[in-house]
Amino acid sequence: MNATARPTIGRVVLACCAAVLAAAACSADELTGVWDTPIVTAVADPADLSPPLSDYANVLPDDPFMHEFRQISAWRWITCGVLIGGAITCIGDDSPRIVGLYPRPPTEVQTAEFLQIANGSGFACGLLADGTLRCGGFNGYRQSEPPSGTYTRVVASSGYACALTPASNVVCWGDNEWGQSEAPPGTYTHISAGVSHACALTPASNVVCWGDNEWGQSEAPPGTYTHISAGAGFTCALTTRDAALCWGDNEWGQSEAPPGTYTHISAGVSHACALTPASNVVCWGDNEWGQSEAPPGTYIDIAAGYRHTCALTVNRKLDCWGTMHDDEDMPFNYEPAGFERLYR
Repeated sequence: MNATARPTIGRVVLACCAAVLAAAACSADELTGVWDTPIVTAVADPADLSPPLSDYANVLPDDPFMHEFRQISAWRWITCGVLIGGAITCIGDDSPRIVGLYPRPPTEVQTAEFLQIANGSGFACGLLADGTLRCGGFNGYRQSEPPSGTYTRVVASSGYACALTPASNVVCWGDNEWGQSEAPPGTYTHISAGVSHACALTPASNVVCWGDNEWGQSEAPPGTYTHISAGAGFTCALTTRDAALCWGDNEWGQSEAPPGTYTHISAGVSHACALTPASNVVCWGDNEWGQSEAPPGTYIDIAAGYRHTCALTVNRKLDCWGTMHDDEDMPFNYEPAGFERLYR
């Protein structure tokens, strides 16, 4: 589908999503799956996680566009957010998998306050007000088993996650095929997780990246930066002069940031977006599904996914464009024969 014929993300899509959430208990068999590399461990039941994220999703609004958010996180076909009250909710093509509603809705809902949500591929991790982490979803690389302790920020991607400790150290867990879960020793002020590489900012405002470097995505240009965002095969950052600079894969022009000054930047799978000082959105890169065609308006947060982008308006309402529909196979290699089922 080309951009001119793309579907618009709005109340129709969200109504379908709400229906999927309500019917989550009916589709457990769809969650059999494997990863491209041998499974390290598998969980037979979401209750084996400690605890499932769904236990804390005490509010699942019928229409997230009507609610106010404190933070959002986009990845692939899904965007998750933390509502002002501290509850979590996700929208998108397979969002029930993220919040852990399979194979059945939780029988007892707990009240908890999340400060931040980070969704990866088939799983998500949330940072609670007490500094502890809760993760739920697929666990093939133990990505849904966060280390004990307290943290100040969490990020997640394809099969792994990283978090900042109060001492400003980085701790990562999960898939480590490219070394993306082996953070270099040191102290950091900001972290970001890409598909197979991760990056962080040092107290001196330098960029340190680790993991896959096939497209040069882990080789940051010399300089000082204020913000970093790792995507799929490329990385974007804001310089101390507020310019956007990207490096790595540029097949769709995602590493060619437009000139100008910006206050925030988000790298997705094949496109990136940034906020201007006037709170407008500028996107570049792949636009087959309209994910780079930001609507007019003013925003305070931006999150680029795969074929979609979501942003928070100045009133903290959710606004999304592009599509969250996956018309291809799921982003995992679904061949259950010979592998353990992740859910049953």
